[in-house]
Amino acid sequence: DSHVTIVRPCGVDVDARFLGYAMKLRQDAIEALGHGSTGQTELGRTQLGELALPVPPRHEQEGIGAVLAALDDKIELNRRMNETLEEIARAVFKEWFHHLLQKPRSDLPDGWTAGALGEYFTVGLGGAWGEDAQTPKASEAVHCLRGIDCHNLAALNVPEVPTRWLSPRQIASRSLEDGTILVEGSGSFCGRSLLWRDQYLAFFHLPVTYSNFVKRLSPNCTSAQAAVCWYFMREAYDTGYVQAYRTGTAFPNLDVPGLLAGLHVVVPSAGAAAEFAELTAVTRSVNLRLEIQTLAEIRDTLLPKLICGELRIPNAERLVSEVT
Repeated sequence: DSHVTIVRPCGVDVDARFLGYAMKLRQDAIEALGHGSTGQTELGRTQLGELALPVPPRHEQEGIGAVLAALDDKIELNRRMNETLEEIARAVFKEWFHHLLQKPRSDLPDGWTAGALGEYFTVGLGGAWGEDAQTPKASEAVHCLRGIDCHNLAALNVPEVPTRWLSPRQIASRSLEDGTILVEGSGSFCGRSLLWRDQYLAFFHLPVTYSNFVKRLSPNCTSAQAAVCWYFMREAYDTGYVQAYRTGTAFPNLDVPGLLAGLHVVVPSAGAAAEFAELTAVTRSVNLRLEIQTLAEIRDTLLPKLICGELRIPNAERLVSEVT
């Protein structure tokens, strides 16, 4: 690819792993080099070659690279574990529920029901985008979920959710309860959704609400049964079924009433739903994701201190051993 520049260590005095971390430390400088006077973003080899990097002795480079790589390895392990947990959850859903859509209602297990999504959810209060800054009326700060934020959070990719200002009444009426489904109501990817779980509050330091382009579905069933319905919704989006309920072309909107009437789901008894919820619980995934954040923060704190010599390698190794 002509738009990719490959950087390799020159000679035996530069460790490749250290070089990668040293360049990450100078990321802002590298990006600045790519913004020329023409307004186009382009980074040439000559410009990159002139970038100054700290180069300690080779043995220190290797030690620094090993310390930081230990943190990155743990981050990658947590990420793969979360992928595995997600795969298990999807497999359990398919094994328990997917085939039952083809059965008549009378053939379902005792206490199980089937029907349109609208039999189990109603459209809740619309979202509020609020104000950019505090006003006498919009006096409280919140994290306001947009459609893209809902999509990212569902995948445990914690988004940088905008901070908005709402009135206390707006916040109280839009507080999220476990089992609420938020659906991206407009835009090219409308129909993507998030099952809100109380554990997600650990990712935020403010109350969480949702924007006016997000549709709220409030459950008429237990939160565990709502989780089963969400799995049906997510699969319907992945297979393209939900896209049939988009209206408009330039800026699509989701026909939420149509989706509620047209999407059929199977809902287990409260006891079976609770068992499914336990098997697919997000508590461990959330804890792994929080640990990833902590490890990344430690890595980014150690990076400049190690490379600039402010922190010695043995001290950093002791710190890393405590968290990995």
